[in-house]
Amino acid sequence: MTQEQKYTVVSLHDGYEIRHYPSCVLAQVDMSGDFDTAGSNAFGSLFRFISGANKSGKKIAMTSPVLQQSSQSTKLKVWDEHTISFVLPADMSFDDAPAPTDSRVRLHRTADQLVAALRFSGRMSVESYETQMRRLQEYLTRDGYLPTDVARVARFNAPWTPGFMRRNEIQIPIEPVNK
Repeated sequence: MTQEQKYTVVSLHDGYEIRHYPSCVLAQVDMSGDFDTAGSNAFGSLFRFISGANKSGKKIAMTSPVLQQSSQSTKLKVWDEHTISFVLPADMSFDDAPAPTDSRVRLHRTADQLVAALRFSGRMSVESYETQMRRLQEYLTRDGYLPTDVARVARFNAPWTPGFMRRNEIQIPIEPVNK
């Protein structure tokens, strides 16, 4: 079974939840191109990295979700810059992670984050991303939360999973609010 990134639900809201994500290690690739092409092209480099194409030849367990973040804050353009990330297993520290052999792959340690997450199913597309992102932004505005970074897509299933069975999320890092 694929390990899922650990988090704690801080609060439930109408349509979304607020989560605390502890610091983790990401393997990341920056990729130019449209939403789908960038995600597909980066996935190959990241998959090779966890399959042993690293300086230690170490295989790393696949985890979920796969994250994709655009450099655009509100709309994905046809040609854009994207960062695609694999979350490394929770028991792997930054210092324990093997060095990538592919110069496009880099390791990044995140800080603890407070994140608003909206879950939905179906195939991920630019249209579904924009629709769900606007929905989550409206919820956050309604409830007084302020984003601290751009939205990201979180994909939890293998590419061959039928669309209606896929779990996707829009995640937006936020500032805590005193209510």
